[in-house]
Amino acid sequence: MKIKVLLIEDNPADQKIVGRCLRNEEYSLEIAGSLKDAAERLNQLPNIILMDLNLPDSKGLPTYLRLREYAPQLPIIIMSGTSDQSLAMEAIANGAQDFIVKGKYDPRHLNRTIRYALLRHEVEKLKLEKERMKERENFSAMLTHNLRVPLIGMENVLRPLIGGALGELSEDVRGAMQTLLSATTSTHAHIKRALEAYQLYNQEEDTRLRTLDLNQILERCIGEIELAYKEKKQEILYRTSGNMESFRGDEYSIYTLFLNLLDNAAKFGPVSSTISIYVSSLNDSSITAIIKNNGRNIPQSKLEKLFDYFYPTNTKEQGVNAGVGLYLCKRVVENHNGTIEITSANETTTVVVELPTNRT
Repeated sequence: MKIKVLLIEDNPADQKIVGRCLRNEEYSLEIAGSLKDAAERLNQLPNIILMDLNLPDSKGLPTYLRLREYAPQLPIIIMSGTSDQSLAMEAIANGAQDFIVKGKYDPRHLNRTIRYALLRHEVEKLKLEKERMKERENFSAMLTHNLRVPLIGMENVLRPLIGGALGELSEDVRGAMQTLLSATTSTHAHIKRALEAYQLYNQEEDTRLRTLDLNQILERCIGEIELAYKEKKQEILYRTSGNMESFRGDEYSIYTLFLNLLDNAAKFGPVSSTISIYVSSLNDSSITAIIKNNGRNIPQSKLEKLFDYFYPTNTKEQGVNAGVGLYLCKRVVENHNGTIEITSANETTTVVVELPTNRT
């Protein structure tokens, strides 16, 4: 792929010199004669910019600073005359990648300068991204400690008290404590989902891929849902066909996907109802998962918004619902280049997920 170079230079002689230096097949050269012209040509998405600081509509360091505002993410090389090298150094201090002196370079020198500038820019981007990832991890850890730990402590205290660890409780006190425990558990679940959403939202497009045993992940999810909704006496029917052991994906993300889908099916399904999940891998290119549960139909107007962040899924039954579960599911599926669709008719809601088998 050619390196797209935007040259910002009003002197025809200098334009020709750069053109001769970059006339091989590795480069595609676009020329702008003024700062205004350059701003308009940025929509051509250049990879790098060569610029003179003295243009018809702008002089000196402000020329670079204004261009940096227009193109904050692009590497810029300053082309300076022998008399304004100090300006070039000021531009470098403000983020320019390098500078070359007019009349003192040849094709080899210019080519090397461009490639080194691109390489340094890429290294700086990677370093900045690592720093941002570290900040996000620290922020997530802080939220986990400051928000979840106190709630876990409350749950661990309330459960034994309700169970009579310090003696029998009156019905009124037991009921009040049970209400407090339910509210604490619900808040804990919402915070956990919000943290998962934050982590997945900030996850790299290229997730940590490895070969997974989907059957093992699904059985783990089913076991957790059966335990969490034991009092509803629901039955989960699980069937598979094809190879479940060669799917490539991010394990935590795939676990989060199916746990949330099954959680929604159980949460909004009637008592003693049946939830079915069928996963098939009938070809080498994709896996299809179909999850069905019975209950009231979801209106079409709501179906279109279910994947929105913080959309309340069922305010009447659940109170103010954070609504991040299905948003998480959509995020995971998109990160794995798949599709997810929900339909609701004849008192049956169906979720269909299709994921490529061998994402690399």
